[in-house]
Amino acid sequence: MKLSDYVKRRRKELGLTQKELARAAGQDAGWICMLETGLRNCGNQTAEPLAKALGVRADVLHLLSGHSPVLDFRDDIPMEDIEAAIDEFKARVASSF
Repeated sequence: MKLSDYVKRRRKELGLTQKELARAAGQDAGWICMLETGLRNCGNQTAEPLAKALGVRADVLHLLSGHSPVLDFRDDIPMEDIEAAIDEFKARVASSF
């Protein structure tokens, strides 16, 4: 799933307009529109307030953006834990359709 599709779907689930989501995330409606159409992406500074407005974790937005959250990166996580987390995420995404 692309970030643009996820944000749009989650916003609609919450019954928010683009303008309402933008206000809650500290952005303008044009930014949300560009995000939902795939013209913008979510960086470290915008992910946290947007995630809070959507009621999700920022790392979900980072993952859907195609990059990991640099500020939270840890290199001491065992590979087995990373693989298990990826498998769990795939299962959750698959069960949401």
